[in-house]
Amino acid sequence: MSEYVKNRILEGEHQHQDFKFQITDAAKIARSLSAFANTGGGRLLVGVKDNGNIAGVRSDEEYYMVEGAAQMHCKPALRFIHKVWNVEGKAVMEVVVRKSGGELVKAPDKNGHYKVFLRKGDENILANGVFVMAHAMQLQKTAITLEYTTAEKELMKSLHNEGVITFSRFQKATGMDYLQARETFAKLLAWNVIEMDYDGKGYAYAFRDQEKPENRMLAWEIFQ
Repeated sequence: MSEYVKNRILEGEHQHQDFKFQITDAAKIARSLSAFANTGGGRLLVGVKDNGNIAGVRSDEEYYMVEGAAQMHCKPALRFIHKVWNVEGKAVMEVVVRKSGGELVKAPDKNGHYKVFLRKGDENILANGVFVMAHAMQLQKTAITLEYTTAEKELMKSLHNEGVITFSRFQKATGMDYLQARETFAKLLAWNVIEMDYDGKGYAYAFRDQEKPENRMLAWEIFQ
């Protein structure tokens, strides 16, 4: 069964997998658990270095640190599945977190403030207000309505012409205040009309599946 772990290690770290040499900070691990839960689920392999070398889990305290991170540092508390694998005489602990089926999971940032984290590549990043609002809208049982004003038309036009736009650029172009702009982006994100991406500096937005010309044109035509 050690082949299972070796194959996972060969994948490297990615959006749904992270390596941890050892666990010494429950709050920091909580951020990883939160990010996985909010981004489709994921797996921690504890006792594995960043380069994929197997160091092995050193003590049972590592499990209790994960448990503490999930139960005490995640809001709401997270459930996880764990298994210890023997790989070439060394213990590797696999911790699997499922996708959150409802409320977004928060964890403390470096200042102890509880925030929503997402997973992008092999990094844990802070979710922005647009994502949090869009998720809340998707959980509502009532219909999401969007008044199609000049500002929304400007957003559709910018996305159609430029392909990608940032939140701040949209605000500057339309003069829309932060709250109104956030709600506009959130509704379109909740409707799956647009999608957002993170480039290491900030979030940007584009029509969903815009690499497919027919999808990009459909979104443009719908809002004419």
